[in-house]
Amino acid sequence: MGPDGALWFGTLDAITRFDGTVWTTYNTNGPGGITISTAAAAPDGSVWFGTQQGGVSHFDGQHWTNYTVADGLTDNWIDTLAVAPDGSVWVGAGAGVSHFDGQRWDSTPIDSDLENARVRSIGPSPDGTVWIAVTGYSTASDAYVGKVLHFAPQTDAWTTYVDGLVDHPTTIATAADGSVWAGGHGGISRFDPSTGSGRGGETWTTYTIGHGLSDSTVLAMTLAPDGSVYLSTRVVKIDQTAAHDRSHFCFDFLWKVNALCLFA
Repeated sequence: MGPDGALWFGTLDAITRFDGTVWTTYNTNGPGGITISTAAAAPDGSVWFGTQQGGVSHFDGQHWTNYTVADGLTDNWIDTLAVAPDGSVWVGAGAGVSHFDGQRWDSTPIDSDLENARVRSIGPSPDGTVWIAVTGYSTASDAYVGKVLHFAPQTDAWTTYVDGLVDHPTTIATAADGSVWAGGHGGISRFDPSTGSGRGGETWTTYTIGHGLSDSTVLAMTLAPDGSVYLSTRVVKIDQTAAHDRSHFCFDFLWKVNALCLFA
């Protein structure tokens, strides 16, 4: 959903916009690839699309601009993208991340010891850092595992988080207060990197079916302006203002939704 309230849909061969009255379809002459894999709206009303094999496409309402590895992306198969609070764009492709500041792309490989690692989700933070959900094969445990990485581009510093997380985190989001949510197999985990009174600083708190979630596998997640978290598979709203972080089941008709987006 864009800031103007219009809905954007990515399909196998087109992009469609619905403004509440009129449907407008853009075929593959617009975006750089045939299949749309991910999308995000920017504060200026423009929309960014990640494609499979076609790189990243940007639509400003009038013109399409396509970016590929020739422009600095790590890969043309885009797994995830997100728009940061400052309007810059973060892209996860293959085993690397790319950042677009409005002028140029800067890319870096993820700092992970996993084989065949792949970026699954990116959550830009208000402080300019970025949180990344990564999956891959661990030779140490001889298993397919997931991790959360924190990357500070200002210092080129990487921090890895595993303990206390849900298994195979594949979706991640950051809140305005700096807290981080990671969803995957087994539920959803929350991390608060701040060090104030009552803050964990180093501890992830995980919520499961036992806390009120409707399903054990979280496929997608988005945050509302009030800090509430919306999840899919089935949609659950976690109201952080409620006592004891109680979970409230909301909509039972969304099952195995592959993407759930809300622009705030």
